[in-house]
Amino acid sequence: MVNKYYRVALLILLFNLSNFLAYGQKDFTDKNLWENTPSESGIPSDFILDSSGDKVFGRVIRSFDFSDYEVIEFEKDGKITTYTPDQIQGFGLDNGRFFLSKLLPDSEDFQFAQILFSGKYQLLERKNKFFVDSGLEIIELKIIPRETYTGKEKFVKLYISTLKFLMTGRCGLELAPKIERADLEEQDLIQVLIEFHECEDYQYVVHVAKIPLVKVSPTIGIGGGVVSPKALEALEGRAMDIQAPYFVQAMVGGQLHDFRKAPRLSFDFKVGYRLMSSSWLVSQISGSYLYTGSQDIRQGSLLIPLSLNYTFFKRESMDLYLGLGGGFVFSKIKNEEGLVDLTNLTIKETVLTYEDLVDVRPKLFSPAIKLGSNIFSGSNKSIYTEVLAEYAKAMYLSYLPNYHEKEYNSFSVSISLGIKF
Repeated sequence: MVNKYYRVALLILLFNLSNFLAYGQKDFTDKNLWENTPSESGIPSDFILDSSGDKVFGRVIRSFDFSDYEVIEFEKDGKITTYTPDQIQGFGLDNGRFFLSKLLPDSEDFQFAQILFSGKYQLLERKNKFFVDSGLEIIELKIIPRETYTGKEKFVKLYISTLKFLMTGRCGLELAPKIERADLEEQDLIQVLIEFHECEDYQYVVHVAKIPLVKVSPTIGIGGGVVSPKALEALEGRAMDIQAPYFVQAMVGGQLHDFRKAPRLSFDFKVGYRLMSSSWLVSQISGSYLYTGSQDIRQGSLLIPLSLNYTFFKRESMDLYLGLGGGFVFSKIKNEEGLVDLTNLTIKETVLTYEDLVDVRPKLFSPAIKLGSNIFSGSNKSIYTEVLAEYAKAMYLSYLPNYHEKEYNSFSVSISLGIKF
């Protein structure tokens, strides 16, 4: 009976608290707070909200479009000043990102929190953690681990009950199934808040609406390189050499870059064609017999490379990045007739035969590593240069009469020059 009264009292308290939050909160939709377009120029600009709340337009110095800042460097009239979260109320960027100095639940000091959504409630993000500001308190949206009676760890989606509590009323009840399906990630949380505000006819603004999740740019490029075959396993008496091991190639594709959550990362996807004309020389000595062979080949390869890149240095005019990945290689060769000399060293007699000495595997996967740079022009275009090292296991097969085929790995280094649009 007592527990029943406690439950009733708790429900009354929660109901009254929700009404108190609704009537006591700040006006998060004040356009003067986050508007980033000076009236005199009409062009979006960076700005800060100084300690008194006045807006000062200028430039926030940054290399990337980050979502987390410990401090900022702000340039105004040629003077650069460093600000910490306890010195200013917040700042905004020309692309629409907006940050306020907040005292978050996980810290005793003010921090710059990115404002993702403003309305009746404000959605904040700081280092991949999400918070809701009700106007009176800031609540973290989180998942917490709990140990079950069997000793196994279970993760409880506490953020679901938090959102349901904040979104009381008819609209909250209608949205309950969607809230329960929502993941703890930016897009799902913003969408839930949008639908709640539209249902309740509240004003709202999505501060990251104009910032794409990722940018896509077409790329084209040409280049060339050199191949160095190495025997997969050593064979006594066998020697191999390749003359003119050079190739040319052309690539077309695209790049995913400037990820909203990870601006240093980019992803390349391309299709290309590589052409190489070379001569293979093979010899084998065994006892009193010496085999020597030569063959001209023309190799064509269809390339489908993929790579994940990390930009470790960036300035306004250029950047440097390191990429890891690989690609699928589909190859064919056109052989000239191969010539083999079989010499009996004892009686000094030589026999000539004609047969193929070299073949290539028709398809394989080749891991790769690359170092690249972008030089930015005044438009959205940039010129890229890449140095690529590739490895293809057992790409080539070599034959000699009376011997099993011999496998050779392919090591190649190439340089490419291209345009990213």
